[in-house]
Amino acid sequence: MRPCYATENGPYIWTGGRQTKSGKWVWKTKDPKKSPALTYKHWYNGEPNKPNQEKCLNIWPKYGYKWGDAKCELKACFVCEK
Repeated sequence: MRPCYATENGPYIWTGGRQTKSGKWVWKTKDPKKSPALTYKHWYNGEPNKPNQEKCLNIWPKYGYKWGDAKCELKACFVCEK
């Protein structure tokens, strides 16, 4: 695995946040039935903005580390819970 460095201007940083089929945002876990809902939110203005197309939560260093929704297949850095 190569290191990935997020800078002030990019790239995205993936988190474990995902949008469910019902439209609710949750933290992904091994057991989808136990995925907790997001209780803290830090969305960038206007985000999430494409609920049927962009279902993964990312952090935008370029915009003060606010959150955005994006297509899950995009390549990006990531953070994991230990």
